[in-house]
Amino acid sequence: MPDLCTVADVKQLSPRVGSQDDAKLAELVTRASVAIEGWTQRQLAPVSGSVTRRFAVYSRRVDLAPCDLRTATTITLNPGDDDETVLAAADYALDPVEGAYGSTSSDPTYYVLLLAADVDIDSTQRRSFGRGVVQIAGSWGLAATPDDVVQACALTAASWADRAVDAYDLSPQLADARASLPPTARGFSIPEGARRLLDPFRRLGA
Repeated sequence: MPDLCTVADVKQLSPRVGSQDDAKLAELVTRASVAIEGWTQRQLAPVSGSVTRRFAVYSRRVDLAPCDLRTATTITLNPGDDDETVLAAADYALDPVEGAYGSTSSDPTYYVLLLAADVDIDSTQRRSFGRGVVQIAGSWGLAATPDDVVQACALTAASWADRAVDAYDLSPQLADARASLPPTARGFSIPEGARRLLDPFRRLGA
């Protein structure tokens, strides 16, 4: 998955961190990005190229969590099964109707697939395992990472760097500077300030 901010974004919040710490900070950025997308149950950065993903089908409402679908190229119900069906545009709808929060009206994203009433969701897999499968090929993630998400990721990574000198073996310079850096989190969870920035992007029920 793409990172939600850069090392440079983190350094703006921890200005005394030196270039010798870039590799460790990059690792924190990646870990913070994973934590944020897990907490929000959203895909908040664009994914390069066309990607194919599969989801379980228990009913006509298919939850795509934690993915955000931007554009569907091909949607196939029960791929590889005797009941395989390539869906036409009239066979499904995507929710939220106006796109997920953080996307734009010109480039919306969706995280629920609704199958039309006349689409047969019965299949060999459903009879055997209690669920079918839908395969979606397309573009995923928000077209661009929102500024508040970038800020939240940088704040999270910076707070972890402030409190993880020993655990992450950051440079002595950072260790010396730690005393003058403001405390930005408790432990290694997503700090409260970052959560407030992320709250509007969080999926209902996540």
